Amino acid sequence: MSSIERAMERMRRAPAAGAVDVTAAPMSEPEPAPASDPAVALDLAALRELGMLTPDADQRALQEQYRLVKRQLLARAFRPAPDGGNPVNLIQITSALASEGKTFTAFNLAISVAMEVDFTVLLVDADLTRRGLTHLIGLQGRPGITELLAGEVGDVGSIVTRTDIPRLSVIPAGQGHPRSTELVASDAMRRLSREVTTRYHDRLVIVDSTPLLMDSQAATLAAHVGQIVVVVEASRTAEMPLRNAIALLDPATADVGLLLNKSMARRRSSYYDDAS
Repeated sequence: MSSIERAMERMRRAPAAGAVDVTAAPMSEPEPAPASDPAVALDLAALRELGMLTPDADQRALQEQYRLVKRQLLARAFRPAPDGGNPVNLIQITSALASEGKTFTAFNLAISVAMEVDFTVLLVDADLTRRGLTHLIGLQGRPGITELLAGEVGDVGSIVTRTDIPRLSVIPAGQGHPRSTELVASDAMRRLSREVTTRYHDRLVIVDSTPLLMDSQAATLAAHVGQIVVVVEASRTAEMPLRNAIALLDPATADVGLLLNKSMARRRSSYYDDAS
């Protein structure tokens, strides 16, 4: 058992750990878009080269690993939220520090959900600092969350990009902004989160955010979501940064869980673990 796995085991047993369990399911029509706005074709070969899950390849081990994760998310995503509670089909993917695999996880989870027959998925790049997901999919230069929250565009539909994977749509980050944290904390962000989670009854919304200890955007965004997945890099993420990151989250407003990534025992696989 690695050091991070031992730390996770201690966290599971310690009532002061500051986190609870985590968990992503009915099929809608694709996101409406003007006829002049064709679906973006993803470069599946390039994505596979980066180790990403794609629906056209035989990646049985990777597919099964993400099935295990998404089943736990789907089990809660469409239960009624408590009165006034955050939408449980809105799932934030984050980490304690950079380069632990949060964008890798967000993309692969979205692809895994899109391969379902009963659900649709909206993948959102809310890392307004790095905008890694936007670059990964090739949506640089398109308006996104920044422009919507700043009032430069007035309609959510205008920033949703359909892809050639039928049940997958994407909202890019947009351009950089000097007050990105304030935009994420705004009422406009809360309205956005409600609109994208309620427009379709079968939609799961997966949001890639900044790392929790890099800036305040991720903790601010966590106030809007119903589920949070904290990606932990095996044999790299130390216990104290992980505890400090989880302490920034409020388990009263969102279910929080840990996902172990890059485990040598599972050949870079990820698996999901309740943090309760």
